[in-house]
Amino acid sequence: MIKKVAVIGGGISGLTVGCGLRKNGISVDLYERSASIMEFGAGITLSKNATSLLVELDLMDDISSVAYFPMKSFVRNFVSVREISSVEFDKSFVTLDRRDLIRILAHRFELSGGKLILDTEVNLVNPLTAEIAFKDQSKKYDLVLICDGIKSALRNKIFDNLQPEFTGYVAWRGMVEASKLPNFQGSDKVNIYYGPGSHFVHYPTGKDDLINFLLDFMIFYFFFLITLFSGSGPNLFFPFVPSVIKKNKSTSPPINGIKLINIKKPDLFVSCN
Repeated sequence: MIKKVAVIGGGISGLTVGCGLRKNGISVDLYERSASIMEFGAGITLSKNATSLLVELDLMDDISSVAYFPMKSFVRNFVSVREISSVEFDKSFVTLDRRDLIRILAHRFELSGGKLILDTEVNLVNPLTAEIAFKDQSKKYDLVLICDGIKSALRNKIFDNLQPEFTGYVAWRGMVEASKLPNFQGSDKVNIYYGPGSHFVHYPTGKDDLINFLLDFMIFYFFFLITLFSGSGPNLFFPFVPSVIKKNKSTSPPINGIKLINIKKPDLFVSCN
């Protein structure tokens, strides 16, 4: 019978499984190698497959208090930014700041009696005995769950020697205040722009009027954008779509789309897929 579990990794998955285990009365030690568990400040969307689980864990009320309910998503052409289609949501689809999600999960985990052990890197896991080693100590559990992400330091030691493969796409993520951006019909919803080799997404997060944006594009465009960004111009994403740049109607989505990321210092994060 499982009575004691070690969870390795204090991210969203580690904290969520920790909350679930504690809800079922199982003792949990959660190990995080960093000195804190705070996420970078990017947004996240949670659809029904996630929020239904959060409802089961009695977490949805807390999350709803800081989340945003967009209630609709628009799919647009990447070049013209005209609407292609749209879909209605209910309140099972939310957007929010990752930092708020982590904070709520961590608070509930500790409040329920879970033990959060920071600044401790687990160096070894014995899959046969469920024993873990860290620093100059070792401890035995009934079950060990490794939730330390795509850059897991333990995966290769236990399972295989496979490494994540670069798909050729780079993702730019960031946050910007909605008050600094123009409004257009549907700008307060989820907006997805599809184009050749790339897609662009933006949506409100419910935190301090912040808008999350994401551009996922082929590496071919990366060097072009880096060259552009290193100059004096602040336009990050759309310059390689000249048909959009040339539009000047202030009420049209295309020019608003450009202004969305025409800011001096966005809170920007880059990741490779």
